[in-house]
Amino acid sequence: MQYNRQETFRRTFEHPIPGTFRLIVDGENEADVEISKRGPCLIVDLSPSGMRMYSDLSIPLIPGHTVHLAIDVLLNDAPLTLVGHIVWKKPYRDGNQYGIDLKTDEMIEHTIIKELKMHSRNELAESKKKDK
Repeated sequence: MQYNRQETFRRTFEHPIPGTFRLIVDGENEADVEISKRGPCLIVDLSPSGMRMYSDLSIPLIPGHTVHLAIDVLLNDAPLTLVGHIVWKKPYRDGNQYGIDLKTDEMIEHTIIKELKMHSRNELAESKKKDK
């Protein structure tokens, strides 16, 4: 699946959301075998089917091999574990940005959309408080 930046419901965060990631053997579900320790990351944007994340850690990409990740993030006090694979990698500041194609089902997509909407409402409310 191609990384789709033009997806209709993609939320770019004004302040990236902190999270952690770990490499896993297979991307079928988050219970798959870990092959790395947890590393810190920042979620730059998120949609029901993909995300862009930043990490100062370099994840090696080997042509012809898929790198699967499990990403843990707390969005509006809702802990989410998202599983996907890296589609692209680009150097950025002191680290790299990664495009992640998420493996989701209807329930996970619904949860992501609900949490993104709530996050947007919370940001708007905070912005209005600052303007007063």
